[in-house]
Amino acid sequence: MPHGYLGVDIRDVNPDKVAALKLKDARGAEIVHVDHDGPAGKLGLLQHDVVLEMNGQRIEGQEQLRRMLRETPAGRSVTFLISRDGQQQTMTTQL
Repeated sequence: MPHGYLGVDIRDVNPDKVAALKLKDARGAEIVHVDHDGPAGKLGLLQHDVVLEMNGQRIEGQEQLRRMLRETPAGRSVTFLISRDGQQQTMTTQL
């Protein structure tokens, strides 16, 4: 079964980046590259957005987000809570 594809490269939020990303703490997955032809690009996700939640589940780091994306079937709708410049927003897309 094909798994969900979002089209981003992500990394853990390290403590040095918390201030620059305007976060409260070092958790989540920072987007470092967006495939503009993938779902992430169409959704409007940007480099340095930080994924805080997926489908209401708190994201601690990149491994967890990667696992959740792998376990999500292609075509399924997912909702992300992201932080962009300290502002939280919710976005929904189809993988």
